[in-house]
Formats: sequence, C-alpha cells, structure tokens
Amino acid sequence: MTATGHAATQTLRWSAQDPLLAGLLASTEAGAERLFEVPAARPTGTRIGRIVAGDAWPDELPPLDRLAPVPDLADAERPTTPDAGHVVLFCEETSGKRWPLCIDRPGKPLRWAVDPAAWIRTLLEETYAGELARPLPSRIPLVNYARLPHAVKGLAESLLGQLAGPGPNRPFPELPLDTLADSLRALCARTARVATDRTLWPDGRRAAITLTHDVDTEWILEARNSGLLDEILDAETSLGFRGAWYIVASRVDPIRHERALNTIRDAGHEIGAHGWNHDAKLAYLDESAQERRATRILDRLADLGVEGIRTPWYSRSPELFTVLERHFAYDTSVPSASDLYGTRTHTGCCTVFPYRAAGRLTELPITLPPDTALDGLGGYAMLHRLADEIVAQGGVLVPILHPQPHQSARRGRLEPYFEFLRGVARRWEGELWSATPAEIVRWYTCAVGGA
Repeated sequence: MTATGHAATQTLRWSAQDPLLAGLLASTEAGAERLFEVPAARPTGTRIGRIVAGDAWPDELPPLDRLAPVPDLADAERPTTPDAGHVVLFCEETSGKRWPLCIDRPGKPLRWAVDPAAWIRTLLEETYAGELARPLPSRIPLVNYARLPHAVKGLAESLLGQLAGPGPNRPFPELPLDTLADSLRALCARTARVATDRTLWPDGRRAAITLTHDVDTEWILEARNSGLLDEILDAETSLGFRGAWYIVASRVDPIRHERALNTIRDAGHEIGAHGWNHDAKLAYLDESAQERRATRILDRLADLGVEGIRTPWYSRSPELFTVLERHFAYDTSVPSASDLYGTRTHTGCCTVFPYRAAGRLTELPITLPPDTALDGLGGYAMLHRLADEIVAQGGVLVPILHPQPHQSARRGRLEPYFEFLRGVARRWEGELWSATPAEIVRWYTCAVGGA
C-alpha cells in the first residue's frame, strides 16, 4: 500500500496483495487497475452485522444479503450515506440503521470504510471467532484418548457429542458451507476492474478434487485388513480420483506396515502426517513441545515423502501454524465452515480455495463435512449439493473418510461413500482435476503467482 495525501487514509492496490490472499482474482493489465481508498488504521475487532448490496453493486456478481462479521468501527468512524446509487455495499446494524462499507465515486478511488484485504484476512485466519474452543478429548488429563479400543472410542465420541450439545446459536458462518471470503475477493476484483477470465486448473478443468483419509489408528494398515484397504483404493482410483492418507506417526511401523504404505502410494496417493498421536493436544502445547512433536513426526515418516499435515481433531492455533510452517509445505486442518470438527463452536475460513495461513505455509481448506458428521446433516445426499456449489465456483472438493471400524470402515458406511464418489464422477465427467493435496497446493500457488 502507498500513502495518500490525506493522513487518515491510504490506497490499496488489489493486485499488489499477497497472491494467495487475492487468489485467482489478483492479476490485472498494467495501468488498468482502479485504486481503493481505505482507512490508515485497522479496527481491532469485528461485530456481527448484515451486509447488503447497494445500487452500485456489480451486475455480474450475485448480490450479498447476509449476516457476517464486519470490522468494528466506532460510530464516529462510520461514513455518512451518500446518494444510495453510489453505495456498493452496506452494513446494517440490528437497529436497522445502515452505513456504507464501500462507496463508488466516479473518477476517484473506490472508498472503503474498512480495509477489504484485512477483512478477508480475518475470515481466512478465523480471527473473527476469537480463541477457538478446545476439543473435549484434549482436556482429558492423564489419558491418551488415541489409545482407547475402537469400540470404546465409538461410544466415547457419541457421548462427547451429546455432552457438547448443539453449541451456541451463532449466526456465522453459514453451515455447512460458507464462501464469504470468496465473495469479497470477487467484489474486490470486479470493483478494481481486474480481469477474472483466467483458466485456473490444468487442461481447462472446471474445479479440482482430492480425497483425504484420516487414519487415526494403524488398523487399516495392518496386514489382516489389506483386503479392505485394496477395496477402498480400487473404488477411488477406478474413478480416476487420488488424494492423501494422513497417518498418526506413533502408530506406524515402517516395516510392519510397509506393504500398506506402498500400496497407497502405488495407487497415486500421497502420505501425510496426522500428528504424533491422536490425543488432540498438539495445538495447546508450548512451542518447544510442538517443535519436538513435529520433528518426531518427520523422523518417523522420513522415507514416505510427507509434505503436508492434518492436525488431530482439526485443532489449531496461530502459534501451531508458526511451528508447522518450519516443517511442512501445507496444512489441511481448517474447514470452510463447521461446528462439527471436535467442538461445537462455529468456525471456518469461508473459502474453497487454498490460501496462505502463516509465512509460507499454505492452507488447503476442508470444503466438505467429514463422514463422521454426516448423520446429523442428512448423509451423503447433502454432499452432492455442496459439491455442485464448489464446482460452480471453481474451487477444490476435499471430502474426508475415516477408515476405522467404529467410523467408516464398515459396509453400511463405505457403500454410501463409494456412491457419492461415483455420482461426482458421473455428474462432472471430464471437468474435475484429480490430484493429491500437495499437487493441488503447488499448482494453485504457481497459478496465482504465489510461488
């Protein structure tokens, strides 16, 4: 950003943003981009308000009319409303009073009451949610939840869900999928007059897909279960789909599980890390302990080409991301929107595209609810609707399968999963690029200029 002549404002050039913040909507022809005028000081928090498209909203974009966390401006900082025809986006308070978030001024920079890039960042980094609630298993003292028998864990997870209850009645994010960050990026690109007709995925494919598997125990890797592992891999690869198997490092024996690990990689999938153990405590350790665990993970998995991690129970914190950045190329622990990932608090990054979470660490968001959460959402039938929405936006489909006997490694659970994949393959034949998460992250980073 460069300072303007007014001490209270600065100008924002959208294409100068971190490419993984702006995403595909970052490129522009030289000299063609329109500047944004934004406040020099950033608000310190957010509040829930209704954002509503004004009369100057770009015709080619679906208009916004929804609840959202909006940067918290004091009354004195809120601009007065000009001619309604010049307002691109309003914020509406619970009292019904409206004030303009974005004003179109012919012949001048577009005036924002807030920094839209900083606003998007609060969504991607989930800072609007405050401190994320800890999964209940991370609070159990002196007991490693991951070591419990499968039957006991199945009962425990059911009880924990009941104890957690439905959670607070929060209006944001919209469940089970929220793409507000993508809507705001599109608005910034359109109002900055950035060209948005670039082809993103290889061979002009419409969207991307990667299948992810949370291997919480060594069960599926044992020789006695090789038939089931082969069945899952055959069903996925016969449709042309690939992905990643995130394994818990302390539960893997590189010699005893060599056949299973080679089978996974020979099928075109990658091996990723799912923590040192599955006790859900990784994000809440001090930095030195997090460093030790990350080092132990990579030492144990040294010969498997591990590039990415999904944290146990999807627990996360800014401090953990700082540590993970030093050890992994990407993380995939953040849902686009959910309260079904081990806690009952609404969280999510509100995007279906990769983005940079910390330093050079890239986040590949979880864009579909996991198999373990589907019973309360209508099952796999609901995923077809969400998949259509993600493909329409050109994002990445990231489903999750838990191949443990108390979760989805049983006939009644696997067949609906296979049918979902067959349905996606039929509906979007020839339009999806299937790749591993590491390949998607590398391609996307280069495509948007973030290499």
